[in-house]
Amino acid sequence: MDKTTLLTKMEAHRSDLLDALETLPEEAFDLPYEEQWTLKDTLAHLTHWEAQLITALWHLKNGRKPSTAHFSTRSRDEINAEWYAQSKNRPLEFVWQDFVTIRDQTILRVEAISEHNLGKRYPWLGDLTLSDWIARYTFEHDEKHLGKIETWRKTHAF
Repeated sequence: MDKTTLLTKMEAHRSDLLDALETLPEEAFDLPYEEQWTLKDTLAHLTHWEAQLITALWHLKNGRKPSTAHFSTRSRDEINAEWYAQSKNRPLEFVWQDFVTIRDQTILRVEAISEHNLGKRYPWLGDLTLSDWIARYTFEHDEKHLGKIETWRKTHAF
C-alpha cells in the first residue's frame, strides 16, 4: 500500500471511530462494553498498541530492530491485561486526550518513511510489508473496534 493510501485510511477510519464516540454521553464510557472492558478501556487499549507502533517506527528509523510489545514472547491477552490494569483507573479525560492525539504522532512517523521502506518486508514482520503492519495497528484495529462499538451502541440505544 502506498503512503498516500495508508495515510488516507488512517485518517478516515480514525474519523469514523471518533464520530461514533463523540456523540456518546460521558457516562457511556464507563458502562460494560466487551467482557470486563468499558469503552474507556477500549480507547486506552487502542492507544497503547498505537504507542507501541510509534516506538517501533522510531526504532526502525534509527536502524534498530523494534523490541516493542508487538514482538513480545508474551501473549496478546497478557499484554492487554497488563495495560488494562494500568489504565482502568485513569480519568476519562486523560484517556480521551491520549486517544485523540496519538494518531497525529503516528501520521508524523509514517510521513517520514520512504515509499520504498513502506513496501519492504523486514524479516521481523514475516510476510507483511511495513505498510501492511502499520495498517494492522492503526486503521484495521480501529475498524475492528468500530464494528463492536456500533453494535454495542444499538443494544444501548445510544
